[in-house]
Amino acid sequence: MNYNRRKFIYLSALGTAGLLFPTTLLGETIFKNNDVLPSVINASLQNALLKAKEANALRLAKSFAQAETKYREAISLMPTDIRFYDGLRKVLILQKDKVQTMVELYQSGYAANPNNAAFAARLADVYCQLEMGNKAVAKAIKEKTGLSSLADEAHKLYAKAISLNTKNKIYPVSQVKLGKLKQNEAFVKDARKNAAMHGFKKGNRESYLVSFKNRTPEQFNKYLLTSTTKKRRVLSAPEELLRQKEILRNRRDLYLKKLNKYQELKDASNILLTAQELYNKFPNDKNTLQVIKKVYKANQKHQEITTIAKERYASNPTIWSGIGVMKAIQQQFKKTSTGNLNEAISIGSSLLSKVEDNVMYKIQVLSMLSRNYTAMQQYTSALQKLEEVKLLLMTNGISQPTTVNQYFTDYGLTLAKSGDGTKAEKVLKIGLGRITDEAEELVKLFRQKNTEKPTQRRDMEIALAKVYLQTNPAKATEQLQHILSLYPNEKFALKKL
Repeated sequence: MNYNRRKFIYLSALGTAGLLFPTTLLGETIFKNNDVLPSVINASLQNALLKAKEANALRLAKSFAQAETKYREAISLMPTDIRFYDGLRKVLILQKDKVQTMVELYQSGYAANPNNAAFAARLADVYCQLEMGNKAVAKAIKEKTGLSSLADEAHKLYAKAISLNTKNKIYPVSQVKLGKLKQNEAFVKDARKNAAMHGFKKGNRESYLVSFKNRTPEQFNKYLLTSTTKKRRVLSAPEELLRQKEILRNRRDLYLKKLNKYQELKDASNILLTAQELYNKFPNDKNTLQVIKKVYKANQKHQEITTIAKERYASNPTIWSGIGVMKAIQQQFKKTSTGNLNEAISIGSSLLSKVEDNVMYKIQVLSMLSRNYTAMQQYTSALQKLEEVKLLLMTNGISQPTTVNQYFTDYGLTLAKSGDGTKAEKVLKIGLGRITDEAEELVKLFRQKNTEKPTQRRDMEIALAKVYLQTNPAKATEQLQHILSLYPNEKFALKKL
């Protein structure tokens, strides 16, 4: 039998932990009403069985007091027969105030039959159940008997039962189970405390989350300060690793709940503080990184986003973290006109040697380099990088809408900023499919494979509007209205109109 938390919690509710150990304790041991009494020679045994039969009928009728009397009469007739003690146990276990009486019943039975293996094993079973379940009764029994540990005493009783009856197969199994329970002693002690976590793990996530729904941020702070991460037993290395991950995950979830509560309250200052605290606690978590970047962006803290990106790149100089630094610097320059674009270009140049085997990464790095050169007004270098992008797209037959549209957007904006508005307009129109007879070879290849939707051309439509704003205000207005017809909530178009 697997002694998991579900059994412990269920058995604790019964008051004596439900008598886990021997199958005989949960089985029927006394004859039911429709059973036929066996032929017996011993008159005392026959009388005892008759009284047990009457007691069983009274138990089923829930006349517990009368059933208890009948069973005690049967025990007085046959004090050496464990079956009548088990019958009385069934009556006592149904009455919460009789738990200690049940324990004393088996203690008296063992005292009267010290050389009977069945009584020794049964008392050991009861001690184990108390150690797992009813702590109040266990404490009372320890005080009364002077025992320091019921589990240790149960181990001795099992050993005695095995020595008295070497053929019995149940006693050794029960002793082994007790050893396993002693290894996990902390869990035995805290079975009830862990009931909430048990429910959380076994599918009661919804009810677990509801319990946090009405908490205030102050309550979350108190919970985070008082929640314990105390080690409950010696774990193996893999178990300890899993335990630490679970602790971090649970605490991260608490911080996220606290952050969500502040967002509901629209408390901007505390949202920022909580997000910073969350990132400081879990700097290597991807979800946490997204949260802090989103909060910083909402608070126009672009320098902080760049700092985080640089820290991650310094600790883990991968292609993706390098691209993250380039994006952050580019966004900072775009929003605040600050940011070291030369540093971004330097990182991009170093990344090119690492992305030779990955075409999509190489295209992304080259595109970002072109945008950085454009921002620095080095248009020749920018157009050169875009030519490399075009060559990669053509050579590899790449036709993903996002990638191709980004190329035309960058190409058009770079031409427009360099002063060639006419060519910029033509490039963007070709990319959007409004000029088909002069379409470049790349566009023809793209349109043969492309299944893009209009929503995937948003940036290119906006880029064309930006070109018109520089060259032709009337066409700019027309283009902005066209954008709003495709994307009614587009902020750029709404702002310019």
